[in-house]
Amino acid sequence: MAKYRMKRNVPILRRFCFMQLGYGTLLKYYYFYGEFTMIKKNIGLLVTAIMTAGLLFGCGSTESLPASDSRSDSFQESHKEDSVASEDSSQKETDESDTKSVKTDASSDTSASPAPEMSDYSEAYAAYLKVLQDNRDVIAAYAWQNESYENDRLTYGTVYPIALADVYGNEAPELIFMRGSGTSNDGHYFAANLVVCTCEDSMVKTLYDETLDVQVAGGTNFCVFRGKDGSLYRYDGIGDEGWDYNYSCLKESNGILSEADKIRQETYPDDSYENWIDTYYHNDTEISKEDYEKIKSSYYDNLDRILLSGDNDDEVLIRIAQKNGMEALTYDEAVSELTELAAGAVQNDAK
Repeated sequence: MAKYRMKRNVPILRRFCFMQLGYGTLLKYYYFYGEFTMIKKNIGLLVTAIMTAGLLFGCGSTESLPASDSRSDSFQESHKEDSVASEDSSQKETDESDTKSVKTDASSDTSASPAPEMSDYSEAYAAYLKVLQDNRDVIAAYAWQNESYENDRLTYGTVYPIALADVYGNEAPELIFMRGSGTSNDGHYFAANLVVCTCEDSMVKTLYDETLDVQVAGGTNFCVFRGKDGSLYRYDGIGDEGWDYNYSCLKESNGILSEADKIRQETYPDDSYENWIDTYYHNDTEISKEDYEKIKSSYYDNLDRILLSGDNDDEVLIRIAQKNGMEALTYDEAVSELTELAAGAVQNDAK
């Protein structure tokens, strides 16, 4: 602090010397006009003051005064630069202080207004649980995709007919499942529908309920997957005399899921049954094979995750399912998961 004060006093002391030098110049002025007698009495004091100031404050003799003026200019420039740097530093500190203040205020605002919690789907989970329980028999009836004969007895493997995913664009999960539909004379189901339900205003609403698998002729191969854009895709291939391969993109329209886009390949023999003829369609309009493959590739590119799959014969979808797995659940797994989710949501409400 002492060093800083000493620097501050230097210009004042030097200005004192310059003032004395100014009196010397004034002396010459008066002498030139014949008025030397007016300040003659004070010449001794004036000279003494100049010499004393030079000795005390480092200004030197009268011959060194011009050099002192040069040093003063240099110091003033240096001091000016120091002052500018000091002002810039002070301004920077002020700006940083203001920035910190703004950040502190923003932090205070954030703490005062906590981020909203995730949406509560407890009502939807509870409603879906009831849907599964009410449809347990028709869901269990869909088992022929995993049937086999062992020791002349018909047995069934594990069936995964249920999934949960947002395919309606409302950010809430939809319930997706397969159920038996259409009965034969002996009371057994020979077809299965793909069902999609959502929950709105505490009410379950069916968005889609259409046949996907049929237990006739060569049977049906199928796969249900979600697109990256949130849409729902279904593939099914059914064979009899020939084969039909269908790909559909389902999107929300007028409160339900409808076909927004579809392609189809038909493979049937000619009249001689010696040659197979392939025909391709886009939204029921015939197109070339190249265009068909291009549209199908776009479906694959948009694939996000596979939800359900039967006896799938699409090699691309098979590889994706083998690599990434499926979202499909057994009936017991779905009931357990929905029970846990509904209970967890209720506990969060209690907190």
